[in-house]
Amino acid sequence: MLKMNHPEEDENGSSYLECIPSELVCRIVDYLDLKDVCSFTQTSKSLNEVVKKHNAMWRRHYLSMKTVCPLDVEQDQKDGYTWKETLQRLYQKSKVKKDWLAGRYSNVRSYSDLPDGGMCPMKAEDWGDIVKAEHER
Repeated sequence: MLKMNHPEEDENGSSYLECIPSELVCRIVDYLDLKDVCSFTQTSKSLNEVVKKHNAMWRRHYLSMKTVCPLDVEQDQKDGYTWKETLQRLYQKSKVKKDWLAGRYSNVRSYSDLPDGGMCPMKAEDWGDIVKAEHER
């Protein structure tokens, strides 16, 4: 019986992307933004495994977020988290802090005015940055 392969598969049914050396995969994802990295990792399990282990790239993406709390990073490193795990754990917190710093919640008069599911616990250092930004407005 004749087997028809998908145009992106070799005769063994493997994706051509999976044949790329892991060093080259890492160099490719270094040029991608975080959203594209997440899409890229969904193309195959083997590519996801290579990217998951590319700690330097995850570190760069995490540290590029302007609302990083150094205490969170320090604690995660002490606790043995990878940079990907740190990014996953603290991404929502960073996003919420960014919104606070941008003044998105400056006119909030009560807790009920805050968006559902959009808040998260923060350290005193984070709140200090937020209060300073509000004071400057």
